[in-house]
Amino acid sequence: MLIIGILATVALAFFGVFYSLLGYNMNFRNRLIERITKTATDANMKKENLLKGRRLYIERENLRPVRVNLYQPQSDQKLPVVFMAHGGSFIDHDADDIDDFCQMLSEEWQVNVVSVSYSKIKAHVTSYPQDEIRDAVLYFRKHAAEYNMDMKHFVLMGFEAGAYLSLIADRSLIHVAIVPSGIIMIDPFIDYVAVSFAQAGLHPNPAALVLSGTDTEAADEYEFELRQADIYILTRRMPHSQKGLLLQKEFANETDRMNYENTMKWLKETTDLFLGR
Repeated sequence: MLIIGILATVALAFFGVFYSLLGYNMNFRNRLIERITKTATDANMKKENLLKGRRLYIERENLRPVRVNLYQPQSDQKLPVVFMAHGGSFIDHDADDIDDFCQMLSEEWQVNVVSVSYSKIKAHVTSYPQDEIRDAVLYFRKHAAEYNMDMKHFVLMGFEAGAYLSLIADRSLIHVAIVPSGIIMIDPFIDYVAVSFAQAGLHPNPAALVLSGTDTEAADEYEFELRQADIYILTRRMPHSQKGLLLQKEFANETDRMNYENTMKWLKETTDLFLGR
């Protein structure tokens, strides 16, 4: 038993040293993270024949491609673009989950919609998914003629965590002199970063907020700071509806149905305003 215990201890120590050395090997770490991320990202994908959008992979140097869904209505004109980021508390959901919503937006609003399936935070720090949103914008800006897009006019739109990531991506775009026409945040995750952007005069302008429910203390403070910073801000409140209402297909009551219809109308009017239409 003593010999077995000694051998087990030596083996465990050897494994610990070996694993630690691999952990400090950036190439190994990056490959492991990419593998984990791909598995997590692909888990919620729809089958190609069920997807209403067109699935594309945006290649990036030394980084995993960004998976996006593209929705384009029939039109002879170059139409503006809405870059969409799904919700999911940074750890869940996928661009395919809002496939129907994006298809509806594209057809009814007559816009191109690019829905970004950003990486979940369980495998990457926050800057990775926000960079994926930024890189999607940069790709379509470079290839606007190929996709018949008007990339002089585009907005960023996101749900919950996606709204927060879109906000940070917006800032990184401005750093390279690419200025979105506006940002629309639906039930956004709010923390000190979002508030500090406003306080420091670095927040994207114009902006729009859609706020559901009555637990909106953080969002109320955020809106206050935006107004204090002279950001052109439009706010739509749905105090009697829960988050996720805009992605529902059926409604529990008449109040939800009316809130949905009125808010979708408000969103279209706000988007058209930002896009200069």
